[in-house]
Amino acid sequence: MMRAGLNPFLRAALVILLLLFLLQYVKAFYLTESNPRSFEKGDTVALNVNKITSTKTLYPMDQYSLPFCPPMEGARLIGGNLGEFLSGDRILSSPYLVKMKTDMFCEQVCMANLGRLEQNGHALSKLVKAIRMDYHAKWILDNLPAASKTEDENQIETRYWQGIHLGYIDNATNKAYVYNHANIEVGYHEVESDPGHYRIVQFSIQPFSINHDLKPNLDLFIEDGHYLPVNGYVTAKLYKTFDGSQRQRATTAAAIAFPGLTFSLSLILNALALHIRSTYAIPFTYMLILVGLWLGIATPLVFLGASLGYKHDMIVFPVDTSSTYRQIPDQPWFMGLPVTEAVAGVLSFASCFVELHFIFTALWMDCYYYAYGFLLLVFLILVTTCGLGTILLTYFQLCKEDYHWWWRSFCNAGSLAIYVFIYSIIYCYNQLEANALASYLIYFGFMAFFSTGLFMMMGSIGVFSSLLFNQNLFSTIKIT
Repeated sequence: MMRAGLNPFLRAALVILLLLFLLQYVKAFYLTESNPRSFEKGDTVALNVNKITSTKTLYPMDQYSLPFCPPMEGARLIGGNLGEFLSGDRILSSPYLVKMKTDMFCEQVCMANLGRLEQNGHALSKLVKAIRMDYHAKWILDNLPAASKTEDENQIETRYWQGIHLGYIDNATNKAYVYNHANIEVGYHEVESDPGHYRIVQFSIQPFSINHDLKPNLDLFIEDGHYLPVNGYVTAKLYKTFDGSQRQRATTAAAIAFPGLTFSLSLILNALALHIRSTYAIPFTYMLILVGLWLGIATPLVFLGASLGYKHDMIVFPVDTSSTYRQIPDQPWFMGLPVTEAVAGVLSFASCFVELHFIFTALWMDCYYYAYGFLLLVFLILVTTCGLGTILLTYFQLCKEDYHWWWRSFCNAGSLAIYVFIYSIIYCYNQLEANALASYLIYFGFMAFFSTGLFMMMGSIGVFSSLLFNQNLFSTIKIT
């Protein structure tokens, strides 16, 4: 006899429809220090500088690690929260002066020695190396990032690129030249509800070079987290359902295994970032904070969730099973794990590989990504494809009288991560211009971490999809 109540799939659909209905009542709000500010005429607007980045080296650096002019009182760290340090951001004050609705012309910021000119037989200066590596700076005005305004000599048009290039390579001489001037253009509009106050809506920089007659003794100058208790609870619930006997070991693995792997990889990448003086390097105090969050907050929450999971009843299966293991018949070659992983992975990868290109471009090519609504849709399609593909392979496996479906489901669904890592290799070869060992280590280190996390996430989706499928499948069996 069929159990009473709604089908789980129908319940999930109703929940999704309810959430979509409630979206119309959602109100947006500005995050702290991210809301637009209003300025009066003559008010000073702080212009800050962030890390400098390159698509050829893939590791960012502090702008003042190059011989650029800092403020007279010294560069001051702006913000500096944990998230910024983890992403390699270093937002610092700058010597540039910007005032609302006040035009300024030919303002000299400072004069600085930028090192030796590029000459044959001499080592390249640090700035020349940065120009040749296509590093570009990131300036920020009222939380608005700057676009670099450049004009094409062959076409009458203006293009906007994210970030400001430090210089250029002359085609005739093949030598690097620094941009020693910058036109700062700020767009604004008046606040309708507050006359006399203005808000910044556009910020662009047009860098260019002017050859000055400099003194011969100087070479060059410039003017310038709730998931943790759930993790423990789900681990305990499933481990109890599958009659696991080593509960403490399973809970410890849930709390330490993946975070420990992540932390170990982070230590290696952090040591590399310190060696090359990249802003990816996390300060020691912030590393201690991460360890404290992990061991002092995350781990106890996992154990708390696990204690609740072990106290609750295990998942009840609709049929009784024999305690005697039945011999599994020999399986055909196409039901082997490598084949099923290849099939399941390619199905999931086909649903997201187009969007994956834009995600990689945003991560490694310093391009903006703004299609978050479409990204959510692709993610939902990916989850659906992954779940249904795993269920299909589980059904074929059960038809061949192989009842060991749990780890097979995990590996089949997680195989998407293998395709993603292979795609990252192809993307690096075709799109990136990295040619240094440190660049490859950073790139593939981050991609290995990303792929491992993706394998764990999609594998969990596959296991729960197969578990739900088995429950519904065997609940329809009538034993007489």
